Amino acid sequence: MPNVIIINPYNKFPDSERWDFELIEYENFIDHSVYDVTYVVDKRGESGLPKTVDRYTRIVVDDLSDNQALAATLESLIDQLGCVYRLISFSEGHMDLLAQLRERHGIVGPNMSETQKARDKLVMKQVISGAGLRAPYFMAVNSDTIGDVDAFVQQHGFPIILKPTDGASSVGVQKLNTDKELKQALLSLEAGNWELEEYVAGQVLHVDGLIDLQGEVCLSLPSVYINTLFDYLRGVPTGSYLLPPHTSRYEKIQNFTHQCLKALNFKGCPFHLEIIEKPDGELVFLENAARVAGADIPYMVADCTGVNLFEQWVAMIFGKQPILPSYQFSYGAWLLFGLPEQLPCTVKEVSSFKGRMPTLYKELIPQVGSQVEKGRGYCSLQAGRFMFRGALLEDVQRDVQFVLDNFDFQTC
Repeated sequence: MPNVIIINPYNKFPDSERWDFELIEYENFIDHSVYDVTYVVDKRGESGLPKTVDRYTRIVVDDLSDNQALAATLESLIDQLGCVYRLISFSEGHMDLLAQLRERHGIVGPNMSETQKARDKLVMKQVISGAGLRAPYFMAVNSDTIGDVDAFVQQHGFPIILKPTDGASSVGVQKLNTDKELKQALLSLEAGNWELEEYVAGQVLHVDGLIDLQGEVCLSLPSVYINTLFDYLRGVPTGSYLLPPHTSRYEKIQNFTHQCLKALNFKGCPFHLEIIEKPDGELVFLENAARVAGADIPYMVADCTGVNLFEQWVAMIFGKQPILPSYQFSYGAWLLFGLPEQLPCTVKEVSSFKGRMPTLYKELIPQVGSQVEKGRGYCSLQAGRFMFRGALLEDVQRDVQFVLDNFDFQTC
């Protein structure tokens, strides 16, 4: 039978209120009687393995974020299996490694050239700009270009953005307001690939959906960020809400989305596109990922449309066109309040809104008196996670604003 390797870092909590990664159901996505499936997991990922089938192989490693060690494990496994039909991970951090292994061993799936357009922010902006679409002006920052930084700043001014070219979730992104801040940032720059980018003021949007095997967008759902992940990393709550369809703003965003994705030329994958909407209405490409979004975005999509993005992604990985369920669109939103910097800590007081508003249908808060520690990823136990859904956008927005205004989290 064909061999399939899946790298799974995702945990589950079936006996709690937590909905972490409940959309990832490998036993329902893949027929384990047809394929020989090997799961490579760490301790956290073991809880996410199939419970209703037992015909699979499990390999446990210490840390799935250690790509060097993971590469050695996968090379050995591929050699042992002889031929691998598919090599799968939903994690952004594994995409480069898996693309390299696919090329080296002739495994079907995204290669390095395709993956770069979803991982390297320089490459994707070059493609977008080359197609005549608006993207922030940018330059690579390395030993060969450091002498061009002053000219770039003089042309585009402050503030300016410094970011890793292959990062995710705004980790490592800096907004620099003065020449002094820029020089200090460049002097303390960690090893890696970096870029300077024009700062574009405006509202940040995200569009999530699916691109079928022929490269056609078959699902596209625009949303507006409530603050951003950049703000969240600096102590501000974040979230987003789905935009109402059939408006001129919605159609303009959809048109720009289709143009960007056509230029990037992805096929058979989900997408998470981020766009800046300037005060004058101009749309500016920010970045795009060829994966399912993080935080609670996939749950908002699933609960408001019935579409499980992970399920459709796996279907396309196995060469099947996505089959979308018919659904009655609901407006949705999610909110995320982060934990304080000083961890671990004991929860003294935390706000609960259960039963107090009609559109709030999921809430996850730590118990008073419990000790909380740093989790891994956004979908972990934070100070507060809230999900909203309703027939009217104004109802959802009203309840979201109430939680934003009244949430309180105290520690001791």
